Amino acid sequence: MSPHTITASTDGSFLVLTVTGEINGKLAIQQNVELRGLGGELGICRYLIDLTDCRNTDSILGNYDFVNREADLVEPNAGHVLAFLVSPGDHSHDFVEIAARSAGFNVKRFTDRSLAEAYLRRGANPQAQADTLGAGA
Repeated sequence: MSPHTITASTDGSFLVLTVTGEINGKLAIQQNVELRGLGGELGICRYLIDLTDCRNTDSILGNYDFVNREADLVEPNAGHVLAFLVSPGDHSHDFVEIAARSAGFNVKRFTDRSLAEAYLRRGANPQAQADTLGAGA
């Protein structure tokens, strides 16, 4: 399993999943189950997924299968807001964001941590946030 930690933001408005090393869909599902479980216990439904030190090693087909398995495990919920924080130039997570949005998940990719955190704290509709914050990636 890729090393990961889960912490709460300083103001408690969102959880932070930090993943290092390599990741694939199978590992991501395990980590997401843990993250959502803790979020449910704490009443938190906003998540920063910090992938700045993590590469997605799945193929496009593997990423597509991951998003569909995730959608089978958890019904997409507009109240749940996810921000993917990636390193500039790392496009290994791009397809996951696109496929997750297509499946109905409220997710947006960022390369700037402060923009990702602002997005989560506002918790608004992703389209409205895109208009307010700009691309962020």
